[in-house]
Amino acid sequence: MKKIAVLNRILNAVGQMVTVSILWTVCSLPLFTIGAASSSLYYCTVKAVRRESGNVLTDFFRVFKENFWQALPVTMIILIYETLIGFLVVQHFHSTGIVGIDSFIAICVGFAIPGIWFMVYVFPCISRFYFKGIRLFRFVLYISVKHLASTLLIIGLFLVSGFLCLSNGVFLIIVPALYNFMVSFLLEPVFRDCSS
Repeated sequence: MKKIAVLNRILNAVGQMVTVSILWTVCSLPLFTIGAASSSLYYCTVKAVRRESGNVLTDFFRVFKENFWQALPVTMIILIYETLIGFLVVQHFHSTGIVGIDSFIAICVGFAIPGIWFMVYVFPCISRFYFKGIRLFRFVLYISVKHLASTLLIIGLFLVSGFLCLSNGVFLIIVPALYNFMVSFLLEPVFRDCSS
């Protein structure tokens, strides 16, 4: 009987992760909504999967609506930044015809590090806290530097998850929630410290 209960809990968690990953994928299709969708994804993964409370469907859309206006400017800043860096990298490739070590460093320093650094923290923060303007970026910078080892691990998980999803779209039905599930074990203690 105990094995059946454990199996039911595992299957329920997997079902919740698939549901919230699909919701995130659909709600992220217009790129300007990816921030609100990502904050909802994190919130629902923690609440429904880890804590086994709440309803994924109602919670996802409620949090999406609540966080939309806070996430929108952040999303637009990140999208504009990433587009600009991508444009500069493409221009560099067209002018030189090669992708050398300087291009790789430009991508890492200009695109991957700052963009991903903020993305991995900012939307989970939006799901838990409300900040106006630049205070959100200062808070993200503060906690990411203070917990540097966790930050590097989170970035590594993000890169692996992104690679999986880009290599095969089938992974989009589970990897987004699975990534947030793993990351929540690193972020939730940080958020609890900040709340107290």
